[in-house]
Amino acid sequence: MSTYVYRDGQRLTPYMLYQINRLDADFYKEFGVHIKVRSAIRLASEQLKIWYERYTLTPNGRKVYDTRWWQGKLWYRISPAGTVAQPGSSNHEIQGTKAAVDLYDTGSDPGVTRAGNRRSNWLRANAHRYGLVPSGYGFGEPWHYDVLNIFAAVPSGGGGTPVPKPTPKPNKKRRKTMSVGVIYTDDKADKNRSGAIVDFEAGTFSPFGWFTVAYANGVAVGFGLEAAAKVTRGHYDAIKRDVAAKAARDGKIFVDINDEDVPNIGE
Repeated sequence: MSTYVYRDGQRLTPYMLYQINRLDADFYKEFGVHIKVRSAIRLASEQLKIWYERYTLTPNGRKVYDTRWWQGKLWYRISPAGTVAQPGSSNHEIQGTKAAVDLYDTGSDPGVTRAGNRRSNWLRANAHRYGLVPSGYGFGEPWHYDVLNIFAAVPSGGGGTPVPKPTPKPNKKRRKTMSVGVIYTDDKADKNRSGAIVDFEAGTFSPFGWFTVAYANGVAVGFGLEAAAKVTRGHYDAIKRDVAAKAARDGKIFVDINDEDVPNIGE
């Protein structure tokens, strides 16, 4: 498995970065604006988190933007943020030797995010030169491209150098901070257990329904944690309020999902 590198804050393999850097250089020569990456490789836990933020089994009268089947049940999208593939099926999750990127450019108009203009037409026509496939045109997302052979070696001396995320300098103590956490309540044993993925930086509090403790711990491990944290119902609600307050201070949109809107998991 290749070490991940990052561009525009998004996770890529070194070969993906190499190809996008090549594309960006040629695109700038052609149009005088740069190509940027809005979304790239997602971990399974990240895809699951986005799914639960946007889809529910019980819309309860809220506006439904579309429906999708997953795990034998019909899910309703109640978020205007856009469609999301069912967990495990998204091209943003690595599928064999390919993964997807969502691209945009720094021009003053929609550019490559809208089909039919000069820049999007050029990108679509030349995508093959950079190992890209304009797959998003098949479902109304011209910005969505599959990248092929993502684990290939980067050619020597070619097209940009992968830059990994900064790592801590040795021999210096750093205060450990944590943005994402996984919590659950167990006030009444299995009868009233609620859990959530908490992201203080993003301002999201994403419940994942009733579940087994083993499932909650599995979610936590997906985020690099040792285990989920057991909290009281009062603490659970207080954390949700704190996340909402921080999101408001940071000018971010707080994603508020009720525990009743998510399914039983792992029972």
